Amino acid sequence: MKNAIEVREGVQVDEIIAIRHRNLRQGQPQKSACYPEDSLQGTVHFSLVLNGDTVGCVTLMVEGRGCCGLRLRGMAVDDDFRGNNLGSIMLMECQRYARSMETGIWCNARVAALGLYRRGGFVTVGDEFEIEGIGPHFVMEWKNG
Repeated sequence: MKNAIEVREGVQVDEIIAIRHRNLRQGQPQKSACYPEDSLQGTVHFSLVLNGDTVGCVTLMVEGRGCCGLRLRGMAVDDDFRGNNLGSIMLMECQRYARSMETGIWCNARVAALGLYRRGGFVTVGDEFEIEGIGPHFVMEWKNG
């Protein structure tokens, strides 16, 4: 049986908080998975649905950095489904969205996710830095065009 994969654009943040929390903020209060920008105009949440179950998420928000007008935050895929290209599928949806807005994307990428972003055409900008309680990161950018 073939897996049915769907990326849903424009979902409510409440639909993805649990995924963010269990994958990105383990051991921290659930409220740590909520971002102040979640409810701002221009912020769009995506969920990744596999065979009817939500197993991934990502958020794009309007926050400029150079030629990149969108910031990617909170990309997560449940442990049991990692390594199946699902993160790449979500990243491509984010890039499709950014193209429609005629802008690029930037993010603070966890060191463990650098390969995913590099395969998607993102480049590292600057030096490694630490986000307290989360771990080492790099700023990465994808320039539309």
